[in-house]
Amino acid sequence: METKETIDYAILKLGELGDALTPTAQKGWDILVRQHIIMGIVPWACFLFFGCALYFLQKGLKKQLGSDVSIEDNPAWLILTILFGVGVIGTFMYGVIDGLPQMLNPEYYAIKELLPK
Repeated sequence: METKETIDYAILKLGELGDALTPTAQKGWDILVRQHIIMGIVPWACFLFFGCALYFLQKGLKKQLGSDVSIEDNPAWLILTILFGVGVIGTFMYGVIDGLPQMLNPEYYAIKELLPK
């Protein structure tokens, strides 16, 4: 085989390979975009979990300890409120800083993941 024939044969085979990989690449891109949407939703789901847990924890403790309970009377009340409050604030901040941009523009983060660093 001559060099020109070899190059033409290689180009033909590479074209066939590209045509075969196009649907797979599109599916991979769609999956990557959906993954970044989900990665943006997870911090907000954690925020809702901690917020609901804090609300029901305080409601349950007030019912159990009486409606006139205060933070000074019960240190467990204070500790649990602080822990769940930090969880609520932390997940909210993480959701705004990292989760919201991934939900609003998942294509950017998909491209950012594919490009070498």
